Amino acid sequence: MVQATDPRLAPHAIARETVADPATAEAIAALVDLMGVLHRTRILHQQGAPGRALLLQLAKAGPMRPADLAKSMNLDQSTVSRHVTHLCETGLVERAADPSDGRASLLRVSDDGWAQARSIIGGRISEVASILDAWPAEDRATLGRLLGAFTTAFEDLMTQSRPARAGQPTPQQGEIT
Repeated sequence: MVQATDPRLAPHAIARETVADPATAEAIAALVDLMGVLHRTRILHQQGAPGRALLLQLAKAGPMRPADLAKSMNLDQSTVSRHVTHLCETGLVERAADPSDGRASLLRVSDDGWAQARSIIGGRISEVASILDAWPAEDRATLGRLLGAFTTAFEDLMTQSRPARAGQPTPQQGEIT
């Protein structure tokens, strides 16, 4: 685990100052640490990570307009447009006329895109499996149950807190992770 060089930024210290229950503070700090590691390793250090994130979101949510994809990812439309153009050029995403409005386009994952999305998820699963293989089965089951419940609640919270208009700043923008 990477520790903050300045103790004022250490998630464990901040959580203990913010949350009364020590067990909750420890769990929160561990999750904040994990999110920081995921952010640094997946987003900042891998070329093409934003495009992969958009591909996975499109695969998960189904065909949608580019503006809706931007909104679902809480990103600026111009940023999404740039990455979608690349995804279309590489054959991972297809653009077609929206049947409900011929002036608009719908994005959908191509057959090659589905194969790529499965490969991305498979790679992630293999990485995590290599860590969890040494854990007792009961601990793995508990982790899965708790992370599943946390992820659902976290996604619900983030969905509720999204701004109503595209381009409006979100509470997370500009924060250090």
